[in-house]
Amino acid sequence: LGVIGTGGLIAGFKRADEGHDVRLGEAFRMGTKYFWRLLGFRLLLVLFGIVVALIVAAAVVGSLGICLIPLICLGLPLGFAIGVYISLCQVALVDDDLSVMQVFGRVWETVRTHYGPAALMGVILVIGGFVVGLVMAIPVFLVMVPLMVSLAGNDPTALTTGAILSGVCFVAYLPVLLLLNSVLQTYLNGAWTLTYRRLTGKGPAGAAPAAVVIPPPA
Repeated sequence: LGVIGTGGLIAGFKRADEGHDVRLGEAFRMGTKYFWRLLGFRLLLVLFGIVVALIVAAAVVGSLGICLIPLICLGLPLGFAIGVYISLCQVALVDDDLSVMQVFGRVWETVRTHYGPAALMGVILVIGGFVVGLVMAIPVFLVMVPLMVSLAGNDPTALTTGAILSGVCFVAYLPVLLLLNSVLQTYLNGAWTLTYRRLTGKGPAGAAPAAVVIPPPA
């Protein structure tokens, strides 16, 4: 459902940017069209993540943790760049109707020729989304306060009361959290879709698209 939702959001924002009205059912149907390609793309990412995790773990264990700090310093900007690249790849797969293998080269060429705007939007969306996510998670930590207080008191009755109170508060906040997260993911998917379309010279219906200048090879 998450894969279909992502595909539907991207396809829906594409049609809306072209000047068409999009309904929820139509967006869902468009999302199912790209289900297998998006699923295959995400499975490749999972496999890639497992390989990278094994390599990093082997490097840390082999050096007894000495290279951990350099790995973190290198991993943060590298992880940011990969996150921007992956987000644009998902959009390109739907927006340009590409296969999983085609999308990597297409997005690489787009980012290579427009690295400045791509990096700027990445900073805004990745860091902004992270900050908003933290704000949304604050109430989750707050509802755990009764449980933490009861644990500190070492009283079985208070522990039961604190657990029940925290559980009820969490269940009450969960629908709000899901709604807020849905709004956030909708905004982020829409922003990445419009970012990719502008980077590739696509604009609203009736507007002249900006030229994409690709320099000749050296």
